[in-house]
Amino acid sequence: MAGKNNWLLGCGIGCLAVIVIAVLGGVLLFNTGKKVVARFEELGDTQRALAERYGEVAEYVPPAAGVVPAERVEIFLRVQESLHETGGRIVGHGQALHDIEHQKGKGIGPGGILRGIRGVVGLGRDAAEYLQERNEALLAAEMGLGEYTYLYVLGYHSWLGRDFDPTFGESSTQDAADGGLQIKTGDADDHHRTVKLQALFRGWATGQHQAAVAAGLADVWCERLAAEAIAAASADSLRLPWADGLPESLATGLEPYRARYEATYQRLDPLVGVGVERGHDGKGFDFNIE
Repeated sequence: MAGKNNWLLGCGIGCLAVIVIAVLGGVLLFNTGKKVVARFEELGDTQRALAERYGEVAEYVPPAAGVVPAERVEIFLRVQESLHETGGRIVGHGQALHDIEHQKGKGIGPGGILRGIRGVVGLGRDAAEYLQERNEALLAAEMGLGEYTYLYVLGYHSWLGRDFDPTFGESSTQDAADGGLQIKTGDADDHHRTVKLQALFRGWATGQHQAAVAAGLADVWCERLAAEAIAAASADSLRLPWADGLPESLATGLEPYRARYEATYQRLDPLVGVGVERGHDGKGFDFNIE
């Protein structure tokens, strides 16, 4: 009888702990959620200011001659260095949620539930903080989100070869036959990401080629840009810019910054790192964290 009572007592304490965690988690989510929503509203203001001052992300045209001026790379890296602490917290939350996901069916327990609640709350809070810090840093440094996005993708992914996977979750990319990357499109979110990013890359390549031709640059360079634009336009999977290798002049210009690029890289989802797009109403913004 004593054993049965001990079992009931243990069960009761466990159930009570789950209830308490659920209540505390609900309060935490509610209170923090209001703050996060308010932060995202502020974020829309800085996002709008960047777009009005420097144009939308998709309107950016890379330098016609290919080489990125050293002072622009310096600005980009200073912005990245200022974001490192907040970005690290996002990666930590993502890893915690990833670990919990892999414990499904193994008994997460009250402690795991609490960690999950903290992870969700922390991810939303710190993502809003990260994006706002980034926008404020860009406004102060006089760099548009389009240029920032280009230097982000070009440096971390095209040049250093970092993968294009989210902060947490299983790897979603694999080598494609055309030398690019192929994101698995098992659901609508992955497909939307592929379409959005590839359209962005296609626009960069086309705009850069047109700018080089208009500037009367060397035929050899214009032909190379034309080939890159054709490759970007014909890709049926996610093809990173310069997937066949960066032009020597571009790689040489980035080489002095290799250590700083390496030091500032964090495994954030590309859509967190490279920005957001306007909503269908043309006023709000779609902040994606996938």
